[in-house]
Amino acid sequence: MDKHRGSLPLTGNGMNSPALGLLDSFWFQCLQGFCMNVDKAKKRIAKQVKKGFKGYPQITLEYFGKSADCATEVAIRFTLEEGAEVQEERFASETDVRENEVIQSALIKIIDRADASSVMEIDGVSII
Repeated sequence: MDKHRGSLPLTGNGMNSPALGLLDSFWFQCLQGFCMNVDKAKKRIAKQVKKGFKGYPQITLEYFGKSADCATEVAIRFTLEEGAEVQEERFASETDVRENEVIQSALIKIIDRADASSVMEIDGVSII
């Protein structure tokens, strides 16, 4: 299912979850100036990742791009418990998503609302 908010395409697997279902209201808030500074968002994500695996629910972030220097897409995966079906949401941008204030703020909001015990990040940029 494709949704468009502003110039950022948002695609998902069509699954509804409390953690990932906040996106409509979040985009509205971002457009009204409630986005977090990109550096602050990146630091908060890095701090969560540094803690390592602490159990479930778990969020996994994976960045994709045509080169290792520019990630134009990020997948955020939510796992409620061990063995549960993974739910995924993707964000894409024409520029590096790691430097996109709206996308990084959305990742923080999803992590917070999911009450994730663990935040994992796949190292580097997976080439697409």
